Amino acid sequence: MSGLTPEELEAVEAGLGRAPNALELALFEALWSEHCSYKHTKLLLKRLPTRGPGVVAGPGEGAGAVAWRDGRAVVFKLESHNHPSYVAPFDGAATGLGGILRDVFGMGAEIVGAAGAIFADGATAKASGLLDGVIAGLQAYAAAFGVPVGAVLAVDDPAYAQNPLVNVLAVGVVAVDRLARSAAGEDDLVFVYAGRPTDLDGVRGAAFASAAFGAAAPAVRVPKADPEAGKRLYRATLALIAAGWVRAVQDMGAAGLLSASAEMAAKGGRGATLWLDRVPEAFLPAGEKAITPEAAEAMMLSETQERMLFAVRRGDVPAVLAALASHGVPAAAVGEVRSDGRYVLVAGGRVLADVPVALLVDGVPLHDLRARVPGAVLRPPANGPGSAGAADGPPAPGAGLAGSEAAALAASFGSAVERAARSAVRRWFGPGRGPVGAVRLPAEAADRPAGGLLYTVVADPALVARDARRGTAALVVRGALRLALRGARPLGVTNNLNFGDPADPRVARDLVEAIEGLAAGAEALALPVVSGNVSLYNATAGRSIPPSPVVGLVGDAPEAALAGPPPLAPGDVLVWIVPPADAAGPPRDGAADGLPAPAALRPWIEALGAARLRRLFTAGVPVEGAGPVEAAAELLLLLLDEEERSGRAAPAGARGRSEEAALPERALVFAAEDGGPFVGGSPAGGLADPLAPENVSAAVVVAAGEAVPALRATIEAAGGRAAVLARVVAADDPAAEAGIRLSALRAKAASAVDAFVFDETAAEDPATAAERVRPDGTGPDRREEAAR
Repeated sequence: MSGLTPEELEAVEAGLGRAPNALELALFEALWSEHCSYKHTKLLLKRLPTRGPGVVAGPGEGAGAVAWRDGRAVVFKLESHNHPSYVAPFDGAATGLGGILRDVFGMGAEIVGAAGAIFADGATAKASGLLDGVIAGLQAYAAAFGVPVGAVLAVDDPAYAQNPLVNVLAVGVVAVDRLARSAAGEDDLVFVYAGRPTDLDGVRGAAFASAAFGAAAPAVRVPKADPEAGKRLYRATLALIAAGWVRAVQDMGAAGLLSASAEMAAKGGRGATLWLDRVPEAFLPAGEKAITPEAAEAMMLSETQERMLFAVRRGDVPAVLAALASHGVPAAAVGEVRSDGRYVLVAGGRVLADVPVALLVDGVPLHDLRARVPGAVLRPPANGPGSAGAADGPPAPGAGLAGSEAAALAASFGSAVERAARSAVRRWFGPGRGPVGAVRLPAEAADRPAGGLLYTVVADPALVARDARRGTAALVVRGALRLALRGARPLGVTNNLNFGDPADPRVARDLVEAIEGLAAGAEALALPVVSGNVSLYNATAGRSIPPSPVVGLVGDAPEAALAGPPPLAPGDVLVWIVPPADAAGPPRDGAADGLPAPAALRPWIEALGAARLRRLFTAGVPVEGAGPVEAAAELLLLLLDEEERSGRAAPAGARGRSEEAALPERALVFAAEDGGPFVGGSPAGGLADPLAPENVSAAVVVAAGEAVPALRATIEAAGGRAAVLARVVAADDPAAEAGIRLSALRAKAASAVDAFVFDETAAEDPATAAERVRPDGTGPDRREEAAR
């Protein structure tokens, strides 16, 4: 039975002028799968802003690249490994990280950081070992490879019990003049296979990732990761590119050798011949030399990990093979570029397949989901800021709080801290335990300013479910806010669109709307979307996951943006700042499209970044969905966690910490001059409109109360508003009686966290994590359950 639809099979036969043989049919099934072809989203993705003055490489390469500084570019991309991570959590997550790292270093970039997002049902995932497996897989690969993981976001929701999601962001830096491309556009080029020999791992993995569980999901052997081999391949790849030998390069990821060779040839307007009897393999019986069509299919479709395909000039082949050998990377010349646009597989002097490469790579019939979304299922307009549960904006100064009110608010804020600690979109794993990863990079010359990069991933399925268009636009705004609140300038956007079965009109509607929102959010901030991934068919037994787009951003960080916040001290002030009322654009009301307004939104975010660099505040987080009270609680948690990790949070005299190092007890007292969101609003907050001004506001800590007037003036000059929420006082200050002690906040947060637990030992000793999760060397395996 063919994996193609009748329409697709007809298109293949029309393009060939004949029926394909069995091997050719397998090639088309792989590259015309949803996972490889994007046949349901390719037309929609044309809406994204992918060009601009800072774009060095856009969609179509292994990853995107934007100009950074000193002739260097940032290379970055989000990728998913959802289906494999459910079937085999450890290996699925580890190979997901390894694959996105190869996409980035395959462009010549030095890897500088990674981040990610995990969506799961915390209770069942913890009990089944899935969560431990995924986290351990990510940590083990990262530690062995040597890549720092900045932050991993965890979304805990029962909706992901049958379809957990694992998305990974990788970030690298490369000199622009050394950026490698994937188009093999020259004659007389030879394909060099580099890396582990082909085995039967992941054969037909692209088809597996293009089907819902519970349907006719094909059985697949999830590939195993080898981070040490990956690290050797990484160093070898950078060395070949630096030597100038690489004319084109691509990772052998989904659909393996087939996708790498065919796509490289198609992008270059050429064809390819592959010599299958020269392909390194580890699955044929000893002494077997004949390559059957079945063996050829396995060679072409295997997704054995830690492999690259290089296109090099024929005269450079001996030097390239020698260089790879010197790095401990097995390699062989396995084919050549041809000028006639044909894709030919040869073994033992016989032609096993011969098809037009353009038909194979780009010939799949595309689906326009916009035409399939009936108006009856379009989401009704989101309610505006006055909806039930919405928090009021900051009142004019002088609204005042009575002492009894301040005490009551202190108690309710303690509850908000517990909610923030449990909140689905506020649990972070990894160094910093916060939403932003940071890397300090040396300047290219002594007279150049020092600095680095910040990067973040953003997701909030509940927000997107309310309004997929405005919700996805809000994710871009949140990411930019996170970077600006650290003092960084956003440079570009990547994304991973996790959705269910596109045959469901509601899924199709949300996908169409989300892409429109992604485009609008990026356009409002003048940011290019330079890379991304689409993962569809995240569904089981006819039930799809909620719309779950993930957005990643990178930003240029001056040295001042890389410094961590100082400990909270008496005199510090917590402030809520809200953008201009017109920054988010009009709510959707049938007449307006409800998209963000760049004229107000972009200057607002730039003003926040400038204020941070002027040290008008020392830390901040965006209000993300639950409202300003939860945002303030999250900010306090992040700062307290920073104190904990720095060793300064323990009581004086605690074991291993000196009395001088420990911070004194402090309290948080709610301000008398401004009521902020606590007046007339629910302490939990929560706004129905994802882009309401209060929902793209921020909570910040001002390092000293005397900076408040300057911060307020800066915010008001940008059209925004500011309100003091609370002050930090010494524990022996009489005002502390009406507040809440910071040690009590820390204790409340610790008692609230139970579902997602980060095992830091795995980062120090990856073998420990692997042994714990995979006692038999194979790890938890759900392929039988996945095929139910």
